Amino acid sequence: MQFSIRSAILPQDYAAIAGVLAAENPGWSATVEEWAHEDAGRDPRYHHATFVAESMADHDRCGFCEP
Repeated sequence: MQFSIRSAILPQDYAAIAGVLAAENPGWSATVEEWAHEDAGRDPRYHHATFVAESMADHDRCGFCEP
């Protein structure tokens, strides 16, 4: 599988990120609202980035990273 990594487009990618987490760990997953709330509360003095991995074949999101 080939994939590309790009910066997340938020809030549009929240649903895909939540879906990846739910698939990885069905017992724990955050909702779109929880992701938005968490990001809204981040201290702006500190850099934060979210990346998503997309399948090159169908542009389906298959992973994410917050370094």
